[in-house]
Amino acid sequence: LYLGDNLLGGVLPDFWGNFPDLISLDLSSSEYKGSIPDSLGSLTNVRYLDLRSNKLTGEIPISLGRLQSIYSLYLSDNSLSGPLPFSPEFINKLGHNLMLDNNAGLCSTTL
Repeated sequence: LYLGDNLLGGVLPDFWGNFPDLISLDLSSSEYKGSIPDSLGSLTNVRYLDLRSNKLTGEIPISLGRLQSIYSLYLSDNSLSGPLPFSPEFINKLGHNLMLDNNAGLCSTTL
């Protein structure tokens, strides 16, 4: 589902649990603000999740670190903060497909 590069803006809805079979979700460059909904972690089949270049704030939900099928997770260019909720195995699995840059408030002891 590609909804990137639009000006929808506002807060990301918290209804993603209704779409467990979604494989790809791109909401990049769309002026979204507020926190990342925890329900994105219920997208058990998602392989590609792109939330970069928005105005997202707060911590990354722990549920995103439990996405078993994920191969690409892009969260760069937001205002995210707090500790990374990802295990070293998760980080190694994604490698260069885990993008977190330009989130000055993120910190990690695992990297």
